[in-house]
Amino acid sequence: MRRNRKYIYILASLAIVLGGYYYYLVKDLPSLASVKDYQPNLVTKVYSYDGRLVGEFYIERRVVVPLEKIPKHLTDAFLAAEDSGFYEHEGISYTSILRAFYKNLTVGKMAQGGSTITQQVARSFFLSSEKKLSRKIREVILSYRLEKNLSKNEILKLYLNQIYFGSGAYGVQTASQAYFGKNVENLTLAESALLAGLPKAPSKYSPIVNFKLAKERQGYVLKRMVEEKLITEEAAEKATAAKLVLKPKEPTDNLWIGPYFTEHVRRYVEEKYGDDVLYKGGLSIYTTLDVELQEAANTAIKNGVRAYDKRHGYRGPVARLKTKEDIDAFKAEADKKLLTEPLQEDRVYQGVITAVNVKNKSLNVDIGAKSGVIAWANMEWARIYNPTNDPNAGKAEKIERVFKHGDVVEVTIKNLADGNNSPAPLALSLEQTPQIQAALIAMDPATGHVKAMVGGNDFSKTQFNRAVQAARQPGSSFKPIIYAAAIDKNYTPATVIMDTPLVFGDDPKTAKIAGKNEEDIEAQWRPQNYDEQFNGPTTVREALAKSRNIITIKILKDIGVGHAIDYAKKLGITSPLAHDLSLALGSSAVTLLEMTTAFSTFANQGVKPDALFLLKIIDKDGVVLEDSSVVQSANAPKNALQEVPPVAAPANATAPPAEQTTNNQPPAGTAGTAPGPSTLSGPALSKETAYIITSLLQGVIENGTGARAKALGRPAAGKTGTTNKHNDAWFLGYVPGLTAGAWIGYDEEKELGRGETGAIAALPIWLKFMQDATRGTPVKNFPVPEGIEFARIDPETGLLATRLTANPIFEVFKTGTAPKSGAKSTEGTVQSDFFIMDTGGKTIVKPKQEKEALD
Repeated sequence: MRRNRKYIYILASLAIVLGGYYYYLVKDLPSLASVKDYQPNLVTKVYSYDGRLVGEFYIERRVVVPLEKIPKHLTDAFLAAEDSGFYEHEGISYTSILRAFYKNLTVGKMAQGGSTITQQVARSFFLSSEKKLSRKIREVILSYRLEKNLSKNEILKLYLNQIYFGSGAYGVQTASQAYFGKNVENLTLAESALLAGLPKAPSKYSPIVNFKLAKERQGYVLKRMVEEKLITEEAAEKATAAKLVLKPKEPTDNLWIGPYFTEHVRRYVEEKYGDDVLYKGGLSIYTTLDVELQEAANTAIKNGVRAYDKRHGYRGPVARLKTKEDIDAFKAEADKKLLTEPLQEDRVYQGVITAVNVKNKSLNVDIGAKSGVIAWANMEWARIYNPTNDPNAGKAEKIERVFKHGDVVEVTIKNLADGNNSPAPLALSLEQTPQIQAALIAMDPATGHVKAMVGGNDFSKTQFNRAVQAARQPGSSFKPIIYAAAIDKNYTPATVIMDTPLVFGDDPKTAKIAGKNEEDIEAQWRPQNYDEQFNGPTTVREALAKSRNIITIKILKDIGVGHAIDYAKKLGITSPLAHDLSLALGSSAVTLLEMTTAFSTFANQGVKPDALFLLKIIDKDGVVLEDSSVVQSANAPKNALQEVPPVAAPANATAPPAEQTTNNQPPAGTAGTAPGPSTLSGPALSKETAYIITSLLQGVIENGTGARAKALGRPAAGKTGTTNKHNDAWFLGYVPGLTAGAWIGYDEEKELGRGETGAIAALPIWLKFMQDATRGTPVKNFPVPEGIEFARIDPETGLLATRLTANPIFEVFKTGTAPKSGAKSTEGTVQSDFFIMDTGGKTIVKPKQEKEALD
């Protein structure tokens, strides 16, 4: 009896201890509610305006699919590899546990699991992966509860959508896309067996990291499927022999095509909705981005910065390898990368020089095991590094002085053809990583939809967006804003102003409009034209076309700095502007987006569009969180064109453009589309003023600093911009339906170098973009609004042309403001002390003031 009591006491004590330990283990176990209401971390997807995927944000890259979409041979592969008794056990396989327990005893530590699929689901959702006995017991308890609350198929669905496959892929659908570029329902048996082998050790068995090990693991899965009678031996043999075609790393062709654009969107969404919603919420974000125009912008920036960089010479090799061992190791590393990333044209690669051929001026360069040749024509730009563009620096004549055997250089492939498989040497071109930065924004002026944006030359190196975050001096590209303000102060394109020297005080800031006496603005600040020449009497049209600084300063002095600043704000300039005459020279820093918006206002007949990047945001349940679709402003411009009345003119006269269409829709591929147009801010200036500025900016391209843009071969308007110290170069311009702005410069405001003006450094970027963006679209003229008239004038005097006028031109005016008096040969010629304004019949002759300032 005593012995029985002792046993009873021991058993009772043990039961209490075990019960207490059990309570300790289960008291903090989580509820199964999160599994029943499965809410995994989902991918937020960013789409272009026409629904193409252009970006993704996530913590875990996962797309949930129902079990019905998963092919049977894939689920069978997982069951064979992970848990062949899944449909028989109640959450725990005691055989597997005993086998793992024995293994752990023999090695003296927790080395093997023995987990069922149910246990893996319990661990994935509720527990850590630490190998402790307490965690294992909790896992068993949770697995038993899962089996009591969920069906087998529900558990299997959770498992297949939750597990990690490596390469950033969670769940079978994302893994199928990441490794094979297809949806899960289209997987073959061979592909399914390979995927089923990954969860055990995703990094170890990754086919990208170690294809041989991945194939061995695939063979194990197929063998288990045969043993479980899920497939025949013949099917297993065919699957083993089947060629596995791995998809390149990027899951879509367009993913991250516009990284600066998608990053701009990401910042906005994160700030407004928070991290969890952005990275886990599975949002669908529809943007205004146009894939084709973004590609054009990327190419234009790439070409522009490369061209600038090459103009300044060669900075030397990336590295210099001195031994054969170093060269062989470098080539072997390059070969590894080429296994998953085949060679592509126009992509920059690092190669090693294996021979310098002095006789024919060429270089032999190896990219891994592939050999190539750089001919002289593709490297002759490589003169001694010349950051200031010193014209005496000269080019490299003797290549052996510039290049050495073992130099690691950057190259692009000129013509790949079948170069990945052909033994013939590749034709290569010498490159180097540009240090200059550049930015471009393209906007639909009718809607404000930002169609493309590039904020720098390499997003992987710097995410700072120079298109929207950098405020830089716009130089002369700001002048059209001054001229627009003047047009609304009774100036006309035919107004003649004297291009003669000006002198002010120590600094332009001493020449403020208010609070200064005449004596205070004496003789220190002497603004100059770019060419340091003075042209005397000059019309407003010619002054803007030739970007005359002195005339712009005189205009600003006359109309008032305050008026010009107010005008700039109406056009979309929100950055602080200096209240002094240096504003005429673009001295106040602004962003490229602000300037593009201002030029879009001119293009949109005076209606300022609000820049728009987002169209719609929808959450994972289909609820619309944000929608920019609105009714277009009643003030939006009409598309009907006014016919220009015929005016007799001599054969050599320049006539206004003949309209080719009455439809002012944007070129194909540039129009804002569903879900709707952006808001418009309403008229910032009259249609008449906007058209006159457009006409003046056409003159910049036809006869001025923007002449290179004539290569576009269609009506275009634009303005160059260069700052005084050549730190920044700009070009802003538009065609009917599309506005674009380009900027180039260094982040540290370093000098660009001799001759690097807006016309040389920035305009080619804009031109390349516009050429690609408008290719294959109808050629259209700018619509002429009501309230505009044309008159034949004498460009020397700005007055009506007479039979004595040598080279009359047609000029554009607001109705009623064309000159009524005619030029009278030499008697009507403007003298050096005067300028003329004829505003519809009354000729005003203003004498020069004592200090050349205008009233």
